[in-house]
Amino acid sequence: MRVIFVSKQGGKMKSHMITKKKNLTVKAKQVIEELKSMGVKFTYCNEESALDYLKKGNHRKLIPLYVKNFDFDHHKKQPIDLDFAYLMDFARIDNLVKFALFQMLTMIEQSLKGRIIKEVEILDINGIDIVNEFLDNNYDEISDSNENRSIHQSIEKRQHDENVQKILTRYNVDLSQRIHNIPVEDFVDLLTFGELISLFDFYTKKYHLHDSKYVYLLSQAKKLRNAVDHDQCILINLNEEEFYYHIPSSIVKYLKYCEINKNQLIQRLKNPKIRRITFVFYLFVVFVPEDETKRFIKKFIRRLFHESITLHKKYYTNNLLLKFIGKFFGKQINKNFND
Repeated sequence: MRVIFVSKQGGKMKSHMITKKKNLTVKAKQVIEELKSMGVKFTYCNEESALDYLKKGNHRKLIPLYVKNFDFDHHKKQPIDLDFAYLMDFARIDNLVKFALFQMLTMIEQSLKGRIIKEVEILDINGIDIVNEFLDNNYDEISDSNENRSIHQSIEKRQHDENVQKILTRYNVDLSQRIHNIPVEDFVDLLTFGELISLFDFYTKKYHLHDSKYVYLLSQAKKLRNAVDHDQCILINLNEEEFYYHIPSSIVKYLKYCEINKNQLIQRLKNPKIRRITFVFYLFVVFVPEDETKRFIKKFIRRLFHESITLHKKYYTNNLLLKFIGKFFGKQINKNFND
């Protein structure tokens, strides 16, 4: 006779895993019932396959969010000919778009650091003085408003990060005192993307530089960066429209160069997500210097759009909104992302 000993802890763990799987199944089934009540069909993807898909990752929460992107029959109060397979494919596209945006936004951030360092050199000003003045200004703003965390507090929170720690050690920074006297070429590596934009805004305004035109676009790109970093859905509420928003003349010229007419421009840019993605495209094309890495990413995004994203374009044949959005970005990619 073979005797197998199972510890109480092991038994509890196994029981916990079984309970967790059951809960995932129950929640996934609830999502399916919710989607069916909304009018979603399960023709090209049956309910069993849909159940397996919804039990994985964060799909249960994300999939229902994409429904609004599809044509809706307001009389019947349900989407028109929407199959679960379309939602699965749209989730796949959303992940691809997030990955592409991450690549572009990372290069934009690196380019912003490089531009700050280069412009301080060109201006022939003391980079340490700029840093000190910027930090003093930030301390004063925070003490006046008491709303936002200071840059000092932000750096303090990240002091155990290896790169931050190296810079703080190199300049003997005592975080119990005000941060001062760090050269700008090292200081930029202590800042978050949002803080870099604040530094860029500070000195371009102080010295009346033409580059201040990029501050608004960068601040809008930062909102998209936050969504990408937190793995939020990007391609949701694409039919949402805003009527009060700012479009810089540089964006209008850029889209005209991409052969996008005025009506398309106005219609597409009403949507905040489409608008911010367009700003990221523009910054990547214009703000990021041309080099081998940029050329590689341009080639990658072009292939991503023409091969991966449009893999199941037949799903969207009757969806005018998504077809127009696809053409809107397709024109930008074809004009600017060539080898």
